[in-house]
Amino acid sequence: MTYESVPVPARAVPDVMQFVANLVNQGEVVPWTREELDEVLSTVDNDVLLALECLADATFAYSSVAFTDVALIAHKSEDDLTEILRELNVAARALGRANITLPSVAQVDDPELGLVDVKIRTMPLPVAEWIKLRADPPVAETSPPETRPPETSPPETN
Repeated sequence: MTYESVPVPARAVPDVMQFVANLVNQGEVVPWTREELDEVLSTVDNDVLLALECLADATFAYSSVAFTDVALIAHKSEDDLTEILRELNVAARALGRANITLPSVAQVDDPELGLVDVKIRTMPLPVAEWIKLRADPPVAETSPPETRPPETSPPETN
């Protein structure tokens, strides 16, 4: 078997190592429960939760959102948000669960620059489902109370 050496920017090394570890551990991942996800997400502020909901929406739309936009939603720098998401993933792995987000790159066709690599974050579909349920809990369907016309007596005949 031959091996390839791929240059990786120093600040991306932890994300790449995390990605490789995910591939290795993929068979050992246990599905999330709502309680566990709530526990892990309780450590972040509402702005980060909004950013995670944005990623969940993109997952359902089979789309992606530039990481710079996700950081803007979270009101954080890209580096700060990367660190927060890395900590969430570490907590997830400690529970034996799938990562909440994964770093990735998408190519965008810029009219002036041609193909440009854009940092994105992806989210596994089961995690996206839990985050959407957490954000928008299902409303219990209730049927209207059964209404009956008031009982009337038959008209009296004289």
